Amino acid sequence: WYQSIQTAERKMIREYLNKRVSSKDIHWDFIRMAQSSVARICIIPIQDYLGLGNEARINQPSTLGGNWSWRMQEGEVTKELLQRICKMTRIYKR
Repeated sequence: WYQSIQTAERKMIREYLNKRVSSKDIHWDFIRMAQSSVARICIIPIQDYLGLGNEARINQPSTLGGNWSWRMQEGEVTKELLQRICKMTRIYKR
């Protein structure tokens, strides 16, 4: 997603996050932003934690067919990933 957006949109994201971003880890910046919000509920899809792209979308609105076909593969969730999720969950009391 990040690699497909316009330069102006990337600049806006850097300004919004108030930091330099890496396309490799930008999903964690957005996860942190969502978890640190004042919203009562925060839902992060597993695809976002895994840093997957459009190929892992569950649903493409306004389309017929091809939806709900992505499946997580065994071993994709690692101990390190679970530790990172747990740490962030504790920090933001989610």
